[in-house]
Amino acid sequence: MVVHQSNVIYRLSETHASMMANYRFMDNEKVSIADLIGKVVSPTVAACADRDILIISDSTEISMDSCEDHITDWADLGVLSDNKTPGFHIHASIALDAASGHGLGLSDLVLWNRVPSSASKQEKAALLRKRSLEEKEIYKWHLGIEKSLEVACQAREKTFIFDQGANFSYLWHEVEEWDAHFLIRGSRDWKTAQNGIRLFEHIESFALAGKYELELRELNRHNYSKNKAQKRKARTAEIAVRFGPVRLKPSTRVRPRKTKELDLFFVDAKESKESLPAGEQAVHWTLLTTHQIASYEDACKMIRWYEKRWMVEQLFRIIKRKGFDIESTELTQTQAIFKQSILTLEAGFRVLQLLLAREQDPKNTPSIDRGFNAQEQKCLQALCKKLEGKTDKLKNPFPHTQLAFASWVIARLGGWKGYQSQAPPGPITFKRGLDKFRQIFQGWSIFANEIDMYNT
Repeated sequence: MVVHQSNVIYRLSETHASMMANYRFMDNEKVSIADLIGKVVSPTVAACADRDILIISDSTEISMDSCEDHITDWADLGVLSDNKTPGFHIHASIALDAASGHGLGLSDLVLWNRVPSSASKQEKAALLRKRSLEEKEIYKWHLGIEKSLEVACQAREKTFIFDQGANFSYLWHEVEEWDAHFLIRGSRDWKTAQNGIRLFEHIESFALAGKYELELRELNRHNYSKNKAQKRKARTAEIAVRFGPVRLKPSTRVRPRKTKELDLFFVDAKESKESLPAGEQAVHWTLLTTHQIASYEDACKMIRWYEKRWMVEQLFRIIKRKGFDIESTELTQTQAIFKQSILTLEAGFRVLQLLLAREQDPKNTPSIDRGFNAQEQKCLQALCKKLEGKTDKLKNPFPHTQLAFASWVIARLGGWKGYQSQAPPGPITFKRGLDKFRQIFQGWSIFANEIDMYNT
């Protein structure tokens, strides 16, 4: 799947025998989900060694609505958040280098089914209160942290970056138990120990530390993770930054009840009204972290790190409709679909690495050997000569030894024209480019082998 950039088994299998073997592998009960995840994340262990790393986690839903005609264990599949659409859920964790931002690998995956329920909201809430933490879906965050820490055991410093979904009291009151830092977007107006005021009022009491400009790209797409349309005009937003310490009061909801107050730092990044067009929603991030924030530069670093959280969303885009299209699987059993999804995420991460390479500092991108072998590199160099334009602006700016060099070529193959005025290539462009490169490389390698045989 990684090599051929396809998760459709009958397409990537070269013979009928290999196709049947691949299907048997997916259906084999001895191939456990846990073992397969272990194999997928194992290369990340060495990649994280002696680095400061960021571990970014989030969840998504995989709809199986279009597969009703061939899935045989329909009752075992479960439903999505709407309690009616058939499908399952994935919680993915990815590891990035904190200094350069390049992708190191997957650090954990959690897949689960949600059983349909006819209970009312009040009945569901009452049932939820009776469950232990391990029985609740929010326990996925704990599993992701614990497993990712095992994978990143050789890293120097680990920082977990989560969105608002992880901003709950159960997790915050356990951060001291983990050998890691946390950076989580706040959504709740927590009670603080500062004169009884709440978090948002406490933040407003701090003076502005500084302002910076943020280029916001135009958005006009459907967010499948949140199942809603996202629209935004491109603009230059002026972001005002505040930071400081905060002491949170223990939550009464935690069982067993905690009595110790929690010392954290906040970073508040809010778009100024002067740069906000009418009808647009202001950018506003309230970040809570265990990192000590002593300066405006420290605060800006936390903001830059949080911006990378978007990359796990990009990975979900890659495996869905316009990418690998896992939601149109040809497999018939739930457990086999789970296995296919795990391997699809591994293949999708390779696409994400190319996207990350294009967004990094040109002086600090990883080696091209991380993604392409020697023969593939020769093919990329030949393609680059054909794809480059006559002017310097239309030439590949990266040396052929860097992964960013391959990223430029793959993006051009995917339809990006190379102009700086054009929107930067996105994950689907890289996916299309890799698909096209695979087709070209197959013919190129056959021709190269023929030449070698002739010369011999």
